[in-house]
Amino acid sequence: MNLGLTGEWKDFRDCHIKPDLVLIYRKPSDFEAFFYIILLYTSMTYIIVIMVILETPVFTRQITALISDDSYAELQQAIRLEPESGNIISGSGGLRKIRWKAEGRGKRGGIRVIYYWYVPGEQIYMLLAYAKNQQTDLSPEQKQVLKQLVEEEFSNGR
Repeated sequence: MNLGLTGEWKDFRDCHIKPDLVLIYRKPSDFEAFFYIILLYTSMTYIIVIMVILETPVFTRQITALISDDSYAELQQAIRLEPESGNIISGSGGLRKIRWKAEGRGKRGGIRVIYYWYVPGEQIYMLLAYAKNQQTDLSPEQKQVLKQLVEEEFSNGR
């Protein structure tokens, strides 16, 4: 099947039914988009799910300084599989915060990732990442700025 994308096919998980695959495609732009295409099937049914993860340039700088590429790949997988897993931040217009482990610190002392899940477009918008020892919660000003950013990004029904 030619999906018009280039990338690298990788085993998604071990299973007796093949193929269970995920295609990770990285397209450089103002935001980095990660396309996850999962082909899961039985002998009768085909299901294709596409989840796009967008990153702000600030987020990209922060996350690369905080955790390894492997740990970030695990975080992306966790959010992609359960986008509602992050706690909704009150007064933020739907922003979510998820705790993630950092090498040698675990989840409690690890990092916090702020993201927005745009349900209609199956898009995750990665906004901020910070270590818990740097900041515990977002300030009201940060909430307002991020809320505005999300509203501008998705105001056209992207």
